[in-house]
This record gives sequence, structure tokens and C-alpha cells, in this order.
Amino acid sequence: NIIDMSLNNGLGDVVINKKNMSLPFVNFQNVGSFSEKLLAIPKANSNGYWLILHFSNETGVTGKFAIWDISNSTINNGVNEPIASIARQAIGSVSNSSYANEIGHIKVSHNYQKIAYANTGIRYVDVLDFNNSTGMLSNPKKITPLSLGAGFEPYGLEFSPNNQFLYVSDLKNSPKIVRYNLLAFNINSSGSYMNFDVSYTTNGSSLVQTGSLFGGWPFYYTLGALQLAPDNNIYCALPGKDHLLRISNPDSTFPTILENGLSLPFPAYCAAGLDVTAVVNTTLSLSFVSSFHTASSDVLLAYPNPSKDKIKITFKSKNGFISSVEILNMKGQDIKKFILENNSDEFELSISDLSLGLYILKVTDSNSKVILTKFSKE
Repeated sequence: NIIDMSLNNGLGDVVINKKNMSLPFVNFQNVGSFSEKLLAIPKANSNGYWLILHFSNETGVTGKFAIWDISNSTINNGVNEPIASIARQAIGSVSNSSYANEIGHIKVSHNYQKIAYANTGIRYVDVLDFNNSTGMLSNPKKITPLSLGAGFEPYGLEFSPNNQFLYVSDLKNSPKIVRYNLLAFNINSSGSYMNFDVSYTTNGSSLVQTGSLFGGWPFYYTLGALQLAPDNNIYCALPGKDHLLRISNPDSTFPTILENGLSLPFPAYCAAGLDVTAVVNTTLSLSFVSSFHTASSDVLLAYPNPSKDKIKITFKSKNGFISSVEILNMKGQDIKKFILENNSDEFELSISDLSLGLYILKVTDSNSKVILTKFSKE
């Protein structure tokens, strides 16, 4: 769908005759469908995104990705494919025709330099380098079933805020989370189990949906998606439960885990993803929480990102100027604030004195509209 953000009084709306369109250049030769591994990554130093999908129903020993370059161009509705449409990019593990191999999450590191994805059925996790300038993947490294442990079926993934660690959750059987050090010489041998206790029964969740109220999540699902939140903690979905598990201080040597890390308002409960399902008058209501990745928009550019010393802000609106610029930490607390009084559409921001990590850039224009984007200080 093509969304024009100038429609609907600035709230955005779907452009007429630009709905439910097929992505261009899709070549389904010897490929039946995509897996659920779908990722959008803000492009370096420009507006737009890389859209990355992994195929399913694959054969052979190497998986394939389709990668699109999404921009605001009018050519092909702003969608171009930088990879040859016949060859694609062949790299990493295969997702075959098994349902279990089609599922598993894909995540990008917060500095947009690495991608990790889980193949639940074959019990592998792949970690790849990502080039944000070209959209290309390289240097695949595997986390193997032997490293994950007997019966471990990887599903949820998340990078720590400083991008050093990768957390992996076990979808089935006993609830387990393993943390890997991405700076280790051998990532596969760097895994360590997180110590925690979740009150699941031998058949799965103690709140599993067995009656007419909930419908029927599988009894054997124990841990679901992992997601870094603005408070710098990682949260984990607990299928069938009315709360999320929380991993506090995920960058530290000794992170802590609290099962009831975030309570959900009754009658909401978790699914396997970080979507919260509520039953209201016997009708399911879904409120989906996607990955926390704010990005430069068509109106605002903030680059380079990541950066060591300076961030340049370019404001491209025809209806206003930059009024103020704020830097917030991931808890939403103010770090710096600048007031601009000269109707400027550009601003250079020094970040050399900031500690390494993730920050939120809050830009307010002369019409009091607020744009948020995230940047990483290296």
C-alpha cells in the first residue's frame, strides 16, 4: 500500500488505486512463498528503507533473500530491487516446506550493521553482516542446535542496546533464553543460559487458552517474541499469560529476569508474537506492537547514523522550519535541548559528549508538529 502522509489532515491515508499491489520484480521460480521473516531497515544517510524477506519452500543448502529499496520515487511506486531478480542473494540457512522452518523472527541490530534470524524447525540461528549503503548481506555465522541445547527451538530474537549481545528464546518445551556475545571469536560457543523460573505447567502455560473464552493456543508454546523497549529493557511474550517477561540491564555482565515484568490489562493475554489479544464480548481484539525502530522520514533526515561526534539534521517541509531539537535517552528523559530562532531547515548537533548507546532525537517544527527518530552513538 502506498501511504501519502499529506492526506487526512497530515495523518496519512492510502492513495487511491495504490492498495494491495504486488511488489515488483518478484520471481517465484522454484519458490512458493515467503517465510514470516520480514524486516524493514532505515537506509543510511537518506530517506527510505531496505525491505528484506526470506523465501520459504526452499531446496538445497543455501537460503535466499529478496531485498527491496523503498523510497519516495514515483518510478515503480518507489520500490526497486538492488539484487538481480533471478539470482537474489543466496546466503545463510534454508527455509524448506516445513511450517516449523517458515517461522522464526528476524531482527536488525540497533546500529543497522547486523541481522539475525531464527529457523525454528531446523533449530539454527544465523547472524549476518549488513551493509546499509548497498543492502547486501555477508559473513554468515551459525548458532547451531548443539550450542542452543537439546530440544531448543529458537523463535524470538533481540540485540542488546549496545549491540554486543544477542538474546534467543525457546518457543517450545521448557522456557529457556540463551545470550550470545557477538564480539566473541566464536559466537557459537559464547552462549550462556539465563537463569529464571517461569511458572509453566508440564503442558505449557498455566493460563493456556483451553476454553471457549480463549480459543486454543498450543499447549507447548512457552516463550515467544523478544523486543527491546524504550526503557532499554528487553521484553518477552509468554503465550497464554497476562503479562510479559522482562530482561533488565541486557548490556550488563549480569542481566536480571523478572517473569511478571509488565502486566497486561484484563482481559488481555499474550500470543507468541508481541501482539496482545483481548477478548471483548467474545470478539478477539488485536493490538500489534512492532519493532521499536523510528527512522528518518520524507520530511526529516538525521545522518550519519550511527555517528561518533555529530548528527546533521535536514528538515524538508515546505510548511515550516525547525523550532527545537531535543535528545532523549531511551527512557524518554531529556539530555539536551536546542531552541532555533532563525527559521532554519538545517542544524548540526554535537554528540561527542554522549555515552555510547541509543538515543531518541525529537524535532519540533514551527507548526508544533513533532518528529521522532532514533540514533546510535558509537
